[in-house]
Formats: sequence, structure tokens, C-alpha cells
Amino acid sequence: MIIDAVGMGFSDKTSRRNNIEKYLSHLTEKYHVLNAICEESQNVNITEENKDIIFYQFSAACYGRDFMKLNIEWYKKLINEMEEKNNATVQIGSFANRILH
Repeated sequence: MIIDAVGMGFSDKTSRRNNIEKYLSHLTEKYHVLNAICEESQNVNITEENKDIIFYQFSAACYGRDFMKLNIEWYKKLINEMEEKNNATVQIGSFANRILH
């Protein structure tokens, strides 16, 4: 699942938020899978012969987990900023209506 950032800019606020929340859910699922792999890597018995390969595979999984976490935090921040902007717009609009009427 990939978000189309350009297309999202042309969608209405509700659709945009819903799509971002769906994407966040997708990222969160991936994060939990990768986190389980990273945690399991602490309990795996590794032969000397496979040590390098397993190290690389688990390192890649942990990188993916950390990358998912970064994206989750970023999109949550985006939603918060969108809410704050929406609330500010409503407040500004209310203020303007009071002045004009």
C-alpha cells in the first residue's frame, strides 16, 4: 500500500484523513511483524557457518522496523497538524464572522 501524495492533495479533507489512517494501520501491522522478528532474533541459535547471513537478515528486519516506526510517527504528526490547521481555520472563520456581522 502506497499513498499517492499528489492525488491526496486534490482529495477532500475527510478522504485524505481516512486514507492516511488506513495507511497508518498498514504501517502499524508491518511494524508489529518486523518487531516480532527483531525480538525473536535475540533467541535464535546461530551456527558459525550462518552467522553472517543471519546477522544481515535480522539487521535488515530491524532497519525495516525502525523505518516503519519513523513513518508511523511522521504520519501521526501530519494528522495532528491537519487537525490543528482545521481547528485554526474554523476559529479564524468564526472570528471573521463575528467581526463582519
